Amino acid sequence: MGPFANPSDVNWDIFELARGLNVSQKAHHEGAKRRKAKTARAPLPEGLLVDSAWLSARNCYTSLRTKYVTSGWLEQPARRVYRRPRGQLSWQQVVISLKTILDHRLAVGGRTALDLQGYAHYLSQGGSKVHSRPKYPPPN
Repeated sequence: MGPFANPSDVNWDIFELARGLNVSQKAHHEGAKRRKAKTARAPLPEGLLVDSAWLSARNCYTSLRTKYVTSGWLEQPARRVYRRPRGQLSWQQVVISLKTILDHRLAVGGRTALDLQGYAHYLSQGGSKVHSRPKYPPPN
C-alpha cells in the first residue's frame, strides 16, 4: 500500500491547484505564441521585403521564420530576405522596402529617375534597367 491508504486522506486541493497551474501556463504559452505571430505579421505589409535581422528584432527567430515559409505565410526570395506573398516582386517594392521599413537611405537615379519624372522621351531608345545610388555606402 502507498503512503495514503485511504483516498480521503489525500489533500485533493493541491492536485487541483497543480492541474490548474499547468492549464493556465499552457494557455499563457499559447497566447504568447499568438502574440509573437501577430507582432511579426502586423508591421509587415504584403509584398514588401524585410531581412532576417528585422524579423529577429521583432521576436521572429529562425525556427518561426522557417515555419512561416513552409506554411506559405512568408516567401524567401533570397537568402536572409523575406516578404509576405503578393504577386510578382517589383523593383518599386524593393525600393519602398529599403527606404521605409529597413531605413536605408537611397535614391532612384539615372534613366529610371528621368523616366519617373516624365523625361524618358528625351533619352535614346534602349533597354530598361533600374538605376539606384545609395546616398551612403551600403552596410556590410
